[in-house]
Amino acid sequence: MPGLRWGHPLRGEKAKTPEVNQPDSRDRRSAGPVICTLAQQMIPPKKNDRFRTTKALEVQGIIIFGAPCSGGFRGQLPAGEVMILDYEPKPWAKGVWLRPERYRHFEQLFVDEKTRRDPEYDRFAVNASYDELSENYEAIAGS
Repeated sequence: MPGLRWGHPLRGEKAKTPEVNQPDSRDRRSAGPVICTLAQQMIPPKKNDRFRTTKALEVQGIIIFGAPCSGGFRGQLPAGEVMILDYEPKPWAKGVWLRPERYRHFEQLFVDEKTRRDPEYDRFAVNASYDELSENYEAIAGS
């Protein structure tokens, strides 16, 4: 299963291949629905975890203001880009907001100049569901 490759080497945890109701693709026509997603199998990410994109990705994100409003964006991250989880996700979360290590570089690409100059503008972040983390990122050491 491709998504289980990243595990959490930062905490010395080994990724295990769990038993799931996911039959061989040759038997899929008669096997019924797949009842387990990659997100349910992975170890939840923690604050300060770092991830590297394993391929070029189309991403969505949020632009955060210091007022009760926000905006969004779509963009592309190249393969090999390092992303940082800089908060502790809630236990019920299904995804996270990541900050690129090269924040200023991507801020200029993802957030237009007018928005960046707005006194209420605070920051931006890139969204990644746990399934996307599992499929398109690898955990890396360092903080």
